[in-house]
Amino acid sequence: MRKHRSAALAAATLLLLTGAGIVTAPAAWAGVPGSTRADDRNCDFDGDGFDDVLVGAPGAAVGGQRGAGLVTVQYGSPDGIDTRAATVISQNTPGVPGGAEAGDGYDDAVIGAPGEDIGTVADAGMVTLLRGTARGLTGTGSASWTQNSPSVPGVVEKGDKFGGQVRLVDPDADGRFGLLTAAPGEDTGDGCVWVFSAGRGGLTATGSWTVNAGTFGGPALDARYGAAIDE
Repeated sequence: MRKHRSAALAAATLLLLTGAGIVTAPAAWAGVPGSTRADDRNCDFDGDGFDDVLVGAPGAAVGGQRGAGLVTVQYGSPDGIDTRAATVISQNTPGVPGGAEAGDGYDDAVIGAPGEDIGTVADAGMVTLLRGTARGLTGTGSASWTQNSPSVPGVVEKGDKFGGQVRLVDPDADGRFGLLTAAPGEDTGDGCVWVFSAGRGGLTATGSWTVNAGTFGGPALDARYGAAIDE
């Protein structure tokens, strides 16, 4: 990729949620547990009809690694948020990352880790999909992608920060949520956004494609395209 300016980029040791965004996808089909609908905008990971709360802790230590990062899930109940029962997920959680699976009617979550080092490449970034189940959010059946993953355009580079922004979107209202994920550091600051589709088998990188400011006739140089994404 083109390198048109130099920058001092500190090597990151963060493993998860380094300044990352967290987004959730509603269950895709009507009539599933919890009475979720295709147009729901909630976070009901265990399908009991009560919204749950997902919180990122990017500075948390995991397994003695300072700043590794984790997420916690607190579950809703008839009496509100149940602070006694929570799920804690990090990159040490069994099944993270893993293989994608078909949609099952439970809300899923996507987490960006823009400070993830890929091999010796600092701050290359990664995106992870976590699955909702009848017992709540879990690492089992999760999936993750980098720019080195099959079918993902590009290649990992220092400072790309892939996963700096993540959004699950359903622009055609078919109940299947695709993914927008940005690497604002791509091409030393030009920035780029990846588009992943979702079919009956769930979210997939197959057929994924990219856009940047130049795609729409805008000035691409140092644009940091994708540094902010809204719906």
